[in-house]
Amino acid sequence: MISNTVPVATHQVPDAAAPNAAYQLGDIFYKSWGYDQTNVNFYQVTGKKGRVTLLLRELAKDTRYIESMSGYSSPIKDNFIDEPEFSVRVTSLEQHGLRPVEFQAGDAGQQKYKEYYFTCYA
Repeated sequence: MISNTVPVATHQVPDAAAPNAAYQLGDIFYKSWGYDQTNVNFYQVTGKKGRVTLLLRELAKDTRYIESMSGYSSPIKDNFIDEPEFSVRVTSLEQHGLRPVEFQAGDAGQQKYKEYYFTCYA
């Protein structure tokens, strides 16, 4: 019997023995949040603790305004802001709204990160 379903690409499923094995140092996550405005923050994996915990630090972002109070931002890898490192369990990434940043290969082997829409108020 032939199936008409199309396989869906998903993030690599972590090994049950070491859930954080699917993530590498330098991986970047984003969080989009807000009520009256849309804020976007970026976080980079700076370490691993045990088998189920990632250490993250917030990143600076490149911002491109398209109007006076809205635009697009993307992460600047390895450019950390002054926020302290924090830990998050791999099993709770989505509960905290953290999702992997999409990217594609750019010039000279550099990664070009997806831009995420934001809004703000003066």
